[in-house]
Amino acid sequence: IDTTRGYGFREKQIYVVYLPPVYDKDPDMQSWGKYFDSEIFSERYLKLSFRDDILPWLKDCVLPDVKIKDVYMRSAVEQYIDHLEGIFELRKINKITNMELQKFIKKELGLNGNPQGNIAILTAKQEELNKLDNQLQLLKDSAEREIFLEWQTFLSKNYSGYEPVAEEVRAGLIMPADSTTVRVSVSIDGDQLYCQIDMSHLDVEEKILPESVREKAGDLLPKKNKYGEIWKYFPRYAYTEVFNRLKEVIEVLKQ
Repeated sequence: IDTTRGYGFREKQIYVVYLPPVYDKDPDMQSWGKYFDSEIFSERYLKLSFRDDILPWLKDCVLPDVKIKDVYMRSAVEQYIDHLEGIFELRKINKITNMELQKFIKKELGLNGNPQGNIAILTAKQEELNKLDNQLQLLKDSAEREIFLEWQTFLSKNYSGYEPVAEEVRAGLIMPADSTTVRVSVSIDGDQLYCQIDMSHLDVEEKILPESVREKAGDLLPKKNKYGEIWKYFPRYAYTEVFNRLKEVIEVLKQ
């Protein structure tokens, strides 16, 4: 949202689309950031799931419109459909396995020929599993906060000459660059970790990253935007890799 506003769009022109794998997942609070309690986007927010929206759309609308002679496009769409069906166990080969699994569940839960009674049993079990899933997620979130705290402790100890970044799920340092300072940090963006250099810590209108910083760290952080911010994405749980990259970037900027 902030990036789009930076391009000159007004808030009423901005729409937010969230694409989770399935419908029962909502964005994390940290994903919304400062907009979490805002009603601004309540009428311009849409959640579409890959399983229930994107996959049927690809099969029913996209694939039939791809010309037969457009071999590469057709192949790409077919492979992506197969990939999604594999993720959600919707391939024909999965049906036999699913039937066997459902047979096992019926036996274990004591389901019988009474549909209403079965629904009550399944609903109760589902609620139990949802509670368990919530607790597992809370434990994961807590463990992840500990990881970022350990990182920040390491940085503060080993780079004591620099100001630490004080955020719950962000670890990094404020470092001098030319006549200004930059923020070097690692954090989370949805289903990815990232290492980034930006100037978000400064309360100034002009936040263009110095060219010297991009020259020094551009190979380590190859992605960039018009503000000169540079970063690199990592898989969601590649903690060692992203933190090692942060240390590499810090060492480069120290020079």
